[in-house]
Formats: sequence, structure tokens, C-alpha cells
Amino acid sequence: MTANTSTDSTAGQPAPGPSTLNFPVVGIGASAGGIQALLRFFEQTPGDVDMAFVIVLHLSPKYESRVDEVIQRVTTMPVTQVLEQTRIEKNHVYLISPSNDLSMADGHLRVTRAERQGRAPVAIDRFFRSLADVHGARAMSIILSGTGSDGTVGIGRIKECGGIALAQT
Repeated sequence: MTANTSTDSTAGQPAPGPSTLNFPVVGIGASAGGIQALLRFFEQTPGDVDMAFVIVLHLSPKYESRVDEVIQRVTTMPVTQVLEQTRIEKNHVYLISPSNDLSMADGHLRVTRAERQGRAPVAIDRFFRSLADVHGARAMSIILSGTGSDGTVGIGRIKECGGIALAQT
């Protein structure tokens, strides 16, 4: 008898199992121009909402990002730029670092080097898909800004898995 193991098509590695986290995880996607919308969002979000927030921005790999410091000014939740595998905790904000992609597995954020060379960015879709596959109905996604299509496939996956998807008008 042969075991049938599913794989993550983007990495060829075993697909992660269901999340053991017992709180919602909110993925927020935006272009670099979405920082003002992020600030307004976190100015209005209480620091004890019992959710975790993961922000995936299209950031230039040519510059060091200080977006974590900017967001920290408007929220009481800790804001962390994710540079290595990081355990997800409620009432925390996590931010993608430039030149990287994020995925979610086993209650952690995993960082991989982005390979964008001349291609449209897909960091938001990649994170939203992993969030949906791992966190199911407790996954939430928000698209704040942008002119491209990054995030549309991921939002579809969130909805397929019973999660909530929102988009800024």
C-alpha cells in the first residue's frame, strides 16, 4: 500500500497540515501605495482583537523597509518585519520583508526568497493560498490597493475554504 501525500505545487514540498491556532489570521495585501490605508486600518483596530495580522506589501528590494516602524506608531500591537520563521501570536502584526515571500504552516510564518525577475508580483496570492489551505474558515483576507491582479487567486482560495475576503473600494 502506497501513501498518498499531497504536495505544495509552488515548492514541491509536503503540503502543510491544518493550523493548530485557535484564532483568526488576517492576511492584508496592498501595493506600496497602500500604506495610508494600512495606517487608517490599524488606527481603528483595537489592540486586543484576538486575531493576528499578516501584511504582504509589494516592496522594492532595493531599499530597506521601515513600514513596520510606521505602522507601530498607530497601533499598540507589536509589529514585526518577518525575516525568518516566526511563530504567529494573536494581537500581533507581521509584515513581509522586501525580496521575500511568506507562507503559513504549523502556526508559523515561513520566509522564502522571492524570484520575481521580470514577472508580475504574486506574493499576496502565495500567502493568501497558504493561509487558506492551512487555516481554512478562520482565514481572512483584505486587499487594500493596487492596480495589478496579485491577490485575486488567493482571495478565491480563501473563499473556497470558508474564510472571509474583503476588498477596498
